[in-house]
Amino acid sequence: MTATKKQKAAPAPVSIRKPQLRLLETLAKVGPMTRKALAEKAKVDPAGCTEYLGSDDAATRKANDKKHFPSLVSLGFVLGESKDGEPTTYKITPAGKTYLAKAQ
Repeated sequence: MTATKKQKAAPAPVSIRKPQLRLLETLAKVGPMTRKALAEKAKVDPAGCTEYLGSDDAATRKANDKKHFPSLVSLGFVLGESKDGEPTTYKITPAGKTYLAKAQ
């Protein structure tokens, strides 16, 4: 390689908060759940779930990610699905399962 060509830096490893790890573990064990049920089962502060999981509103999620840390939805580890008038249900994605396997 010549001195004028730059190597691309490897992406920084993803690091998540302990409550986010508990949320992933719970989704992997139990399956799809609402935010409220997930917070109870994973023993995570329900108010913090907006930052941990990610807001349903994309603009709010992006702002929270920038202000705090990347959410599980933004990282692609969790997918939120909502139906008319029902609370959003969250499930772990294949990327989330891979991350969880490497973290354990």
